[in-house]
Order: sequence, then C-alpha cells, then structure tokens
Amino acid sequence: MKKRSLERIDYFYFFVVVIYAAMAVPATKSMVRPWNGGVIEYLIPWGTTIFMVLRHRIRFDNVILLKVIGIYMFWVLLQTIKIDQFYDGSILFLLNIIISYILIKIYGVTMFSLYEKIVTHLSVVAIIGWVLQVIIPGSFTEVMKATSIHDFPSYNTIIANNIFFSLSSYHQYGGYEYFLPRNSGFSWEPGRYAAMVVFALYFNLMKQSRKAKDILSFWVLFLALLTTQSTTGYAALVVLLVYFLKKYKNPIIKILSSYVVFIPLLVVIIVAPFMLEKISAGLSVESELARLTEIAQNRTQGDRVVVPQRFVSLYLNWMNIKESPILGYGIDSANSFVKTQISPFLSPTGGSLRIFAQFGLLLGAIVYFQLYKSSVFFSKYYKYKGNWCFFFVFSVLSVSYSFWMVPIYMSLWMFTLFYNKNDILKDYAC
Repeated sequence: MKKRSLERIDYFYFFVVVIYAAMAVPATKSMVRPWNGGVIEYLIPWGTTIFMVLRHRIRFDNVILLKVIGIYMFWVLLQTIKIDQFYDGSILFLLNIIISYILIKIYGVTMFSLYEKIVTHLSVVAIIGWVLQVIIPGSFTEVMKATSIHDFPSYNTIIANNIFFSLSSYHQYGGYEYFLPRNSGFSWEPGRYAAMVVFALYFNLMKQSRKAKDILSFWVLFLALLTTQSTTGYAALVVLLVYFLKKYKNPIIKILSSYVVFIPLLVVIIVAPFMLEKISAGLSVESELARLTEIAQNRTQGDRVVVPQRFVSLYLNWMNIKESPILGYGIDSANSFVKTQISPFLSPTGGSLRIFAQFGLLLGAIVYFQLYKSSVFFSKYYKYKGNWCFFFVFSVLSVSYSFWMVPIYMSLWMFTLFYNKNDILKDYAC
C-alpha cells in the first residue's frame, strides 16, 4: 500500500499534544489537570481532538479500550466509596486514556518519528534561546517577558514562556551551583525538558538507518540535553547509549558498551560538580524530610507547596503506598497520607513509585507490565536486542517526573494494547 503524507492539521494536532505535555504554563496543563485551564485552554486540545476523531473516523467500539475503561471506572467507583466523594478530575483522566487511544489509531508507529521531529525542531529554538540567555541576558530577558503568554511569579522555575521557549529563572538556576543557566526548553523546568529530549533521543538512536538527518537530529538533541544540566536526563542517556552501542558487532564497541564501563561512566556523570550537591542533599533523606516537613507545616493558605528532592519524594510515596496498598490514594493527591497526615503543602514528585501510591499495587503492577510489553514491541520494531531498554529509560525518567497519565506518554506505554498493524491509518510517510 502506498504511504500517504501527513497533512498540516495532523502535524498541528501532534504539536499541540507535545506542547501540552510540556506543561510550561497553567493553560497548557489543562489536558492533564482539571483545575489549570479556562474555556479557551480546554477548547484547543479537546476541540482539535474532536475534529481529528471526526476527520479520521475513529471508532471506539474497541473491546480492549472498553475493558481498560471498565477497569478504570470500577477503580474510580471503589475510590468514590472509599472517600465518600466523587472527584471530577477522574473524568479528565478517563479522557486522557481516550486521547492516547486516538493518538495510536491516527498515527500508529509514525508517532515515534513525528515526536522526534517536533522535539528536535523545538530544541533548535531552545538552543538558540539558551545561547541568547547566556550572551545577552538582560536584553533577551526583556524580549522574552514582552512576548510571554503568562506572567510568572518571581519564585517560579521559569520567568517567561512564548510556547516555543521557556526562559529559566536566574534566581533558581543562575547561582553558584551551575556554571551556566539551565535550559528549560519549551517546558516548565530544565529536568522536565531533559526528559522529553531523552524520549526523542531514544527514537533517534534506536533506528537501524543512520541517515544524515538522523545524525544531525541526534547532535541537536544531545546538545540540548547537555544545556539542561539534568541529573535524570544524563542518567537516562547513559542507559540509552549502552543499548545503542550494543547494536554494533565490533568487539571494541562491545567492550565500551559493557557494564564494566557503564557503571564507572555513570559514577562520573553523577559526581559532576553541579549534580553532586543535589544528590548529596537528597541522600540525607531523614534530615531533609524533617526540614521540609517543618517548613510545610508553617505554611498557610495561599502559600506555595514544598517540593522535596527525588529521594525524599520516593520515601514519601512509599509512605503513601503503605497507608493504602490496595486502592492507592486516588486521582486527587489531597487524599494521600502525606497531605492528610503530614502537611497539605508537602508535594512529592516523581512517578516510579507514585503510580503504586496513586492506583494501588495491583493496578501499578499491571501498568508496569504493560510498559514492559511496549518495550519489547519497540525492540522488535527497531530490530535491536534489548527488551528492557525503553522500560529502563521510562523508569529512570519517572524517578523525577510522572509521565504515566500524560497522553503522549500514555500512548507509548499503552501502545501494544491498542496498536493494530492492519489499521490503514497508521500507514503514513513522515
């Protein structure tokens, strides 16, 4: 069958999904969080979604989709009984499942190269923006603030965003800890942007063909990742490089890709000066938790939440799991053990354990199993040895950020549930 070309509306819709996954401003969080958007902010993602459904004649009489929805709604019912209250955000998360299904049905395997392409183009803008921030910080800041679509408070991680680029806060990322300002790309902070770049790097590196445009795309993404100075991003990159180098038959390359080299390399990356302080602070879990808890308990309504480092967040999510191992605390984190028993202003990050804390051990295990199945599919699709590669990359990135319920990333770990190689809609040339 002759492959068709994606039309502009197809590119635009996928671009919208990627931008909303970056969640740089409150308006672009409305695809995931029900309390962040207004009417216009909801009309853009949901209006274009409805248009795409009609345009591509997407059908929803899919048995597996109905089973997934049924399991999810049964869990929602149990949660409603448990807390004696229905949380309206549950419907939005249901719609995110449906959007993931729609993405798979419209784009199929094309979404991999399309995601890489869009993130690469946006990373070109990010690199240029970061360079301008370094060489002419004052003038560029004024330009960014003048074109920003949102007014950010002074304590925010970014101080301006114009959809295509976010200007990192000098207060947050310009101090002695970092040699240069950190690059937030088109997201709400550098680490999140780094994670989005790593997903694009995965799709780039695992291709069998290494065309000139693929090599150029790699270097753009690699340079963009370096400018983020992200611990999580660098760790995931090491995992990627190990699997990438293992694809080659040259014995020297195989030695370089062995875990004997991998482990010291990971140590070198971790102890880089700008990362050492972050990790050493995170390792002192008990003292750091006590300090943050004291700060959080002194906060009053209207104050900012306290966001712990990744190691403390893992510990807090473990506390949530122990409190409710079967059903989890639900969609609304306000019902979690940490927020009800310690402080409502304490907000742990990350998703590696949060998926268990939120949905319970059983559903969490099912989600991880589905992630593994998709990881196996990707290894077969890209024809490399490494069934666990995508699984490990996703898991490493999830230590700091939760991607499980973001539509574009949901469509990746749920891919084998809904993908059908006989669907003609997937047969695009990108």
